[in-house]
Amino acid sequence: MATVVTLHLPIPICQRHTLMLYGQQACDGKIEQVRCSQCCGVPKSLSAAAINNLSHTPIPISQMARGLLRRFTSTPGTGGVIAEKLLSPFVVPTFVAARQYGLQEMAKFADRIVVVCEWLYEALLANGIPREKLVLCRYGIPDSFQKAAPKLKQPSEPLRVGFLGRWSQDKGIHILVEALKCLPTDVSIELTIHAVGDDEQYRKQILASIANDNRIHVAQPLSREDLPSALARFDVLAVPSQWLETGPLVVLEAHAAATPVLGSNLGGIAELVRHGVDGLLIPPNDVRAWTDAITRLAVDANLLERLRQGIRPVRSITTEVADIAAIYRSISRSSLIHC
Repeated sequence: MATVVTLHLPIPICQRHTLMLYGQQACDGKIEQVRCSQCCGVPKSLSAAAINNLSHTPIPISQMARGLLRRFTSTPGTGGVIAEKLLSPFVVPTFVAARQYGLQEMAKFADRIVVVCEWLYEALLANGIPREKLVLCRYGIPDSFQKAAPKLKQPSEPLRVGFLGRWSQDKGIHILVEALKCLPTDVSIELTIHAVGDDEQYRKQILASIANDNRIHVAQPLSREDLPSALARFDVLAVPSQWLETGPLVVLEAHAAATPVLGSNLGGIAELVRHGVDGLLIPPNDVRAWTDAITRLAVDANLLERLRQGIRPVRSITTEVADIAAIYRSISRSSLIHC
């Protein structure tokens, strides 16, 4: 049977699920037993030979160790730190090895592997996946996406910054809030956060950080029908992701609404946003850089309009589907020939 696999997330290649090396910088995605294990908490004092040997720990034992580790780390105190040092060597190397094996098995049995962004394509190549099996097919947005006329900023109005996403550390709302709170008091700005539930503890931390800052508004999550008009009301959409996105679709939707994007210089965001042309790209966790970029947009109305004018037509889902259908047809023909 002809088989197509489509990858939408870093999970098949990254034990952290984010592809952020030590949680700080973008990784090349190559699965390396020692590096991946250390990135996920195995002490660096443990030798490479020991880590490689521990990768052969039977999975049931590793699962038991993971259960104990979760129990200790969920309890406040220093016990979690000690437990991580003692138990992570019996957990992480095994799962890194299993992930590597699973990736190779997927490549072995799949006729085509479809990836939705360039960095994921390169990461699979780095892991030895044959180039002839890989196809890059980017996302498109629905043709039904109703584009509302953008509300142009007037000189007397504050810069309207919007955020759409999840209450999650990886989405970087905390970076955005910290950057805004560092703004000079004479910079007129309004940040509206439309976020959906994910991490309740993180949401509470952000709300506590916002406190009584009347420049920041936490609004209700948006329905799909309300999305185009909301994007059109923003002067700029902020996408401060702290991990490697494979889209994100919200960048395409913002550009479809003629709204420039202020985004992290990471992964799929950096592939979709052209710095200084249709948005600005910023180091993901550099609060000062985010503050400076927001200030530039707030005080330079000409910059905002230049970025708006630089936005190109957005790829549609009709085009995406046509490309996928072409992949299916090519594999079907190949299967018939081999039969």
